[in-house]
Amino acid sequence: MLHCRRHTFAVILGLWCAALVCAQAVAAEQKGLLWKIERDGVKPSFLLGTMHSEDARVLKIAPEVQRAFDGSSIFTMEVVLDTQAISETAQAMVFSDGRNLKTVLGNELYNKIVPLMAQHEVPEMMLPSFKPWAIFLTLSMPPAKTGVFLDAAFSMINTPHPTIQNWNRN
Repeated sequence: MLHCRRHTFAVILGLWCAALVCAQAVAAEQKGLLWKIERDGVKPSFLLGTMHSEDARVLKIAPEVQRAFDGSSIFTMEVVLDTQAISETAQAMVFSDGRNLKTVLGNELYNKIVPLMAQHEVPEMMLPSFKPWAIFLTLSMPPAKTGVFLDAAFSMINTPHPTIQNWNRN
């Protein structure tokens, strides 16, 4: 059990550090995380790193990013934000092997999580089914207000149908 707690703590710490680095990079001077991929004789491609945050600084598209996006003929999302993908993600976030969060984390840590998850409108009766990484993911973001984050905004604006991941814009 101690090994499991150490492993869980290491994973949570690593994810928290990665999220912090990404947040600082995106907020810094509104440059975002845009990479240009070039090769002689081929139209350049762009790769944009996004964060799932409702923060207005993240949702604001930098002019450089908008120009790259406007000049692109093909748009590809990392994740298709449709009903099936959302359902599969929700299923992955919960235990299906008989374990529960309270026994995995222990009473002391579990009881600390209950009021924190309540701030994210997750009722206590649902908590035992969540996996630790799902709790971390939820708590690593501020409570949702609008449900709109950059990937969702791109999906709503740029895809003709939510089940199509790759499409030709011309």
